[in-house]
Amino acid sequence: MANTSLIFVTFIVLLPVLCLSFSPDNPTDRRILVLLDDLALKSSHSIFFKSLQARGFELDFKLADDPKITLQRYGQYLYNGLIIFSPTTERFGGSLDLVAVLEFVDSGRDLILSADTNASDLIRNIAAECGVDFDEDPSAMVIDHTSYAVSDAKGDHTLIASDGLIQSDVILGSTKIEAPVLFKGIGHSLNSASSLVLKVLSASPSAYFANPNTKLTSPPPLTGSDISLVSVVQARNNARIMISGSLDMFSNRLLKSGVQKARSSNKYGKSGNEQFVTELSKWVFHERGHLKAVNVSHHKVGETDEPAIYRINDDLEYSVEIYEWSGTSWEPYAANDVQVQFYMMSPYVLKTLSTDQKGLYYTSFKVPDVYGVFQFKVEYQRLGYTSLSLAKQIPVRPFRHNEYERFITTAFPYDGASFSTMAGFFIFSIVYLYNKSRSTPSKLLHPLRNKPISLFFPRTRALPISYSALSISAILTKEQTVKDEDTPQGESSSSTFNFKAYMVQKANSVNQALDEAILLRDPQKIHESMRYSLLAGGKRVRPALCIASCEIVGGHESTAMPAACAVEMIHTMSLMHDDLPCMDNDDLRRGKPTNHKVFGEDVAVLAGDALLAFAFEHIATATAGVSSERIVRVIGELAKSIGSEGLVAGQVVDINSEGISDVGLEHLEFIHVHKTAALLEGSVVLGAILGGGSDEEVEKLRKFARCIGLLFQVVDDILDVTKSSQELGKTAGKDLVADKVTYPKLIGIEKSREFAEKLNNEAKDQLAGFDQEKAAPLIALANYIAYREN
Repeated sequence: MANTSLIFVTFIVLLPVLCLSFSPDNPTDRRILVLLDDLALKSSHSIFFKSLQARGFELDFKLADDPKITLQRYGQYLYNGLIIFSPTTERFGGSLDLVAVLEFVDSGRDLILSADTNASDLIRNIAAECGVDFDEDPSAMVIDHTSYAVSDAKGDHTLIASDGLIQSDVILGSTKIEAPVLFKGIGHSLNSASSLVLKVLSASPSAYFANPNTKLTSPPPLTGSDISLVSVVQARNNARIMISGSLDMFSNRLLKSGVQKARSSNKYGKSGNEQFVTELSKWVFHERGHLKAVNVSHHKVGETDEPAIYRINDDLEYSVEIYEWSGTSWEPYAANDVQVQFYMMSPYVLKTLSTDQKGLYYTSFKVPDVYGVFQFKVEYQRLGYTSLSLAKQIPVRPFRHNEYERFITTAFPYDGASFSTMAGFFIFSIVYLYNKSRSTPSKLLHPLRNKPISLFFPRTRALPISYSALSISAILTKEQTVKDEDTPQGESSSSTFNFKAYMVQKANSVNQALDEAILLRDPQKIHESMRYSLLAGGKRVRPALCIASCEIVGGHESTAMPAACAVEMIHTMSLMHDDLPCMDNDDLRRGKPTNHKVFGEDVAVLAGDALLAFAFEHIATATAGVSSERIVRVIGELAKSIGSEGLVAGQVVDINSEGISDVGLEHLEFIHVHKTAALLEGSVVLGAILGGGSDEEVEKLRKFARCIGLLFQVVDDILDVTKSSQELGKTAGKDLVADKVTYPKLIGIEKSREFAEKLNNEAKDQLAGFDQEKAAPLIALANYIAYREN
C-alpha cells in the first residue's frame, strides 16, 4: 500500500514535466538515441553528454550493432533526435539502416553524425545523402603545417587548431568563441548542388587532405578552405543535421585541453571545443533559431472579423505574430525583413511587414483590381532559422452592379470636354444663325463691275421657272454672220464676217493640233481615254477665243496654238471630272457616253489628271517665238484660272449649294464666274499675252472674257430647261433633278434672257478700242455664245 502511494505521488510530481516534454509548444528534442561504437565513449565524452542532460535531454545509449535498436513503435517515433558516434560501424543493429535514418530525418527530426578516420561506408553514405562527401581514402586525415596545435605530440600536424568559424549568432550563439577549436580527423567537401549545407568550421588555406604516413605522389583531393571540418544542414522540413569529421572533437581530452596555435603567441588554458559543440548542439536540437507563427489574421480596415470574401479595391489589414524559442520559453522575434504576398499565380502585392518589436507583424494594403482566388503567403527563410511558410486562401469578387461609384472622378475631364464641346457648338450655332441675318456680309469682287459681292447673300425669293414653249432661238438669231449692225457704234466694217467658216477653220486646226499632241502610245489605255474625250468633238470655243485674242493684239495663230490646245485639254479634264458620279453624275457628253461609262471611274480620273499635267507641259515645250517671261506669265495665269481661286473654287461652292433653298443671285454669280468664266477668261488672257498685247489691252480683254464667261453659263442654264438631251448632246434637266441653283430658278427664264443680252453688250463694249476687223471674231464669238442652241 505504501509503495502504491509513493508511485502515485511521484507521478503527480512528474506530470507537469512529462506534459512539457511532449507539448507541441515545446520544439526542443527531449528524447535522444545515442549510438556508440564502444560504451567506453560514455565516459570519454561525458562532458558533452552531461551538457545535454543538464539542459533537460533524455539520452538513451546503445551500441550501434545492438539487435534491439528501433526508432519507432506502432508507427510512432520513440526519439526526437539521433546522435551517431559510431564511425566504424558497418551495419546497424535491429531495424535501423540507412533508409531508416533518412526517413527519421525526413520526418523532421534531428541528427548529429560524427565520422573519423577509417569511417565505414555506412557513415559515408549517410553523410553523402545529406550533401556531404568524405574522401574514399580511409587513412587520409586533414594536415596543416601552419595552423596546427603546438601540443601535437606526434609532430605530423594532424591536430588542427582552427578558428575558421561561421559568422552566425543563431548557429553558434552571441558569445564569441575566442580560443581555436581542436580538430583531429577527416575533412569533407560540400555538394555544390545543395544550397542547404553550410560550413560551420573550415580548415585554413594551408590545409590539405592526405595520408600523414605516406609521401605525397599526387596533388591531394582537397586543399585549403575547400575542406570543411564541421558542417550543418537546415532541411526544408526544418530538420537539422550536424556532420563532423572528428569524433575526438567531442572528447573530454580536447574539450579540457589548452591550446596554442602554431606561429601564434596566444595561449589559451582551454580550447574552444566545449563552447563550440555546446552552442552548435543547441542549434541542432532547436534550442535556438526555431520560429513559430501564430494568430494569422486579416480583415477589412475598421473591422475585426475575418471576412469570407473580399471585394476588389477593399482596404485590408494583415497581421501575424512570430516568436523564437529561447530554449526555455517563446520570446518575441524581431526582424525587419518579413514580407507578405497577396498571391494569385504571381504576387499582385508584396509588402514588408512592420513590427512592434513584441512579436506582432502587420501591414495594410488595397486589394488589387483583379478578382479570383488569392492567397496571403509568407515565405520566410533566413540563415540559421527555421523557415516559415504560411498560406491562407481568400476569394476576391468584383463590384456588384449597385456598388460602382455614382460619379467616377477620373472621368470628369472627359465629361467636361464632352459637355463643353456640345455647349460650344450650341453657342456657335446661335451666333452664326443670328449674324447670318444681321451681320455685314464679307465681300468678294463682282465679276462684271469689280465691286464687292456678298458671301452671306440676302435672301432672294426664287421666281418660279416658266417652261415656255418659246424656244431659245426666239431671242437668238440663227444666222452665223455678223453684219454691220453688230459692229460697235461709230465703227464700220467693209465686209461681212463669216463666223461659221472661221469657227470651222479654227476647230479643224485645233483638232489637228490636239491629235498630233497626244498620240496613242503606252500605256495604251490611259491615252485611249484621254483621246476619247479630247477628240470627241465640241465647239472649241476656248481655243478659238485664245487664238482670236492673240490675233487682235497682232499675234499669229501658230503662236497661240499650244496654249489653245492646253485650255481645251484642261476644259476636257474638267468635263471628265464633272461627269463623275461623285460630281454631276452625267451619262452623256457631246452626244456620246461619258468617259467613266466607257473606261471606268478610276481610269477617267487618271486620264483627267494626265490631261491637266500635259497641258502645262505642252505650253512650256511647244510654244515658239515667245519670250520665256511671257511663257511663265501664261503658265501662271492658266494655273490661277483653274486652281482654288478659279475653276475649283466655283465647283466646290456649286456642290455645296445643292439642296439649299435660300441661295442668292450674287452667290450664283460667284459660282459661274469661277466655275465657267475663269477658264474662258484664262483662254483670252493667254492669247493676248502670247500675242504681245500691252497691259491695258490684256486687262480690256480680261473684262471681255469675264462677261462672256458668265454669259456662257447663263445661256447654259436656259438651255438646260428648254432643250432635250438629244438637242444638247448631254443630259438635259440634270440641274433641276439635282436641285441646283440656276438663273432660271432664281429670276425666271425671261429675266435670264435679258441678263444674257446685257452681258453680251457689256462684253462687246470692251472691244471698242481695237481694230474692228481683228475684233470681228471675238464679237462673233460673243454673239455665238449668247445665241447658241446647244
